[in-house]
Amino acid sequence: MACRGVHFAITDVEAKKLRGAAGDEELKRVVQEEIEEKWERDHLFETDKAWDALHRCLSDGTLDLLGGKPPQ
Repeated sequence: MACRGVHFAITDVEAKKLRGAAGDEELKRVVQEEIEEKWERDHLFETDKAWDALHRCLSDGTLDLLGGKPPQ
């Protein structure tokens, strides 16, 4: 698994769709079909494998999604 990070700048409309997703499947669809599909170079930043270290620096030092603190 490559685990490469890409960070997208999203619109208010896209943010509302993400927040309003009824479940994981709808959330995944919005990300893949509406955000990633556009792949607008001016509105994304690729961090390759550095996303892991960035996440750990902004959280409690782990990748624990259930018990750890979310990134700040």
